[in-house]
Amino acid sequence: MSEESPQDGAIQLQTLPPATKNEKDGLLARKHRVSLETAERLRIAAIVVSWVSCIGSIAQGTVALIYAWKDESQALFGFGLDQVLDGLSSAIVLWRFHGKELYDPIKELRACAIIGVLFLISAWCLIGKSIYALVKRYYEKRSNLLWNLCLVNGILCAVLAGVKFLVGFYLESRALQTDSVITFTGSVISFVALISLNAFMVNPHLWYLDNLFGILVGLFLTAFGMKLLVDITQHKEPCQNATKKERDN
Repeated sequence: MSEESPQDGAIQLQTLPPATKNEKDGLLARKHRVSLETAERLRIAAIVVSWVSCIGSIAQGTVALIYAWKDESQALFGFGLDQVLDGLSSAIVLWRFHGKELYDPIKELRACAIIGVLFLISAWCLIGKSIYALVKRYYEKRSNLLWNLCLVNGILCAVLAGVKFLVGFYLESRALQTDSVITFTGSVISFVALISLNAFMVNPHLWYLDNLFGILVGLFLTAFGMKLLVDITQHKEPCQNATKKERDN
């Protein structure tokens, strides 16, 4: 009997679950990419970059929409609407990272769902605006306001999108990474608008470039948003079960 006791004890030690309180069933059972201390610092970075994106995007969008109504500019209207939606997406990310729980699968899914809806709204508005401009053969005249907004927004959004994606990757936050796609799309649209304005000045027959690209971007956003919502539907029940087990324990 005395010889079997150590073996039994060894077997018992090997079967003990290595998970900590915050690393249990389902999604919470896997090891995270960074330590808890690093994750907390990255959470602060996510909140800061989201505040900058939210305030900057809504401010630029509001100015663009005001001048779009004043000057009857389709380009400024599309730009302003895209920026407002980008700001709302960043506000959802702020909500996602507000609270004590850093890795919250249910909150993550809800944030992704709302951002996915914003994707579809942005896509359909962009497609509608572009088709209307093509049918009416509308072309945008160069304006200093549009030029400056597109240049500043293109650079700012490119930087913010890169930071969002990296922080979201290490925090394993699909919501933040998805938000970076919206931000990067805004940067691309801004630079394409600049290219289209210059192309039109060189050759007026290229007046349709901006609107044609707007339709393509709208289709991309629609496909991305639909895929995101489908993925959320498929992962909703497993995440709810994992969270339920975590609370029961």
